[in-house]
Amino acid sequence: MKKKACIMLAVMILISLCFSSSHADISILKTGDVGENVEKVQRLLKYHGLYSEPIDGVYDSALEQSVRRFQLLVGAKSDGIFGPETYTKYLHALANGVFNSHEQVNTDILNGKIIGIDPMYQADEDLSFEQISPESERTKPKMSKGASGIKTGTQECEINLVIALKLKTMLENAGATVIISRSESNVSISNIERAEIMNDAGVDIWLRICCNSSKNSSTNGAIALVPSRFNNYDKYKSSLLLGKSVISGFCKSTKAENLSVKALSDQAGFNWSDNTVITLSLGYLSNANEDSKLNRSSYQIKCAEGLFDGIVEYYSKIADATQE
Repeated sequence: MKKKACIMLAVMILISLCFSSSHADISILKTGDVGENVEKVQRLLKYHGLYSEPIDGVYDSALEQSVRRFQLLVGAKSDGIFGPETYTKYLHALANGVFNSHEQVNTDILNGKIIGIDPMYQADEDLSFEQISPESERTKPKMSKGASGIKTGTQECEINLVIALKLKTMLENAGATVIISRSESNVSISNIERAEIMNDAGVDIWLRICCNSSKNSSTNGAIALVPSRFNNYDKYKSSLLLGKSVISGFCKSTKAENLSVKALSDQAGFNWSDNTVITLSLGYLSNANEDSKLNRSSYQIKCAEGLFDGIVEYYSKIADATQE
């Protein structure tokens, strides 16, 4: 507790040094501005590991991208303009433990990467059948509507989409090109079709986002799913690394229980994919506590941040292995 109090004190001292005026007097800063106030924003974002460029007092495109991610993390409008609203949201998030100081990560590693996101399920299920793999005659329903929150009643497809869109913004702000399978829930896209979207786009990796459900209402936690090693060992190997990285980042950010990584051979989305792919189950909608959290904006931001950090960790490990 003493260590946490010291960290909070240090952060508040930093804030007081950077911004001594009232919230209403905070300057509205945007691309093209220069000066001492811009320098203060650069120092604040650098402290939180969101800015790695020189402290030069110039509000350029690099700073704008950092501000956009910062805004998304604190729950402000992600417009790249730093003003009173962003500052107030930041103080509120900091006071409520939503936004914490993270170790600086090399988000530049995502620049130029093509990353897919599949918010699983849809509003209306399609129970017609499709093959689970190109080599198998076994079939499964094309796409269900997923679970519903036991407490909130929210459809899983909506939760998956909200978090996917937050993650999309973070990845794009870090320089990645993002392919998303859907941007609304009133669609009809099967598991095979979702894999084909990613294949056609030539994604480097893709992440399927879903929730879970259980007959046991106390069951909770996150689990990562990866393709079976028996279908394609190379895809399994890279997907396993991605799965371990993403669930680690997710659980670190959200404090969800890590239920580890599991390989499955009967997932059409995996078996029809040409690329590294995982599914990350965010939590159990059959658990009232997790259902409530997954419908809370502040927790959805933590989910997206954890997924983002896990993807960065994956690419960092790939880069380290290449240099060895």
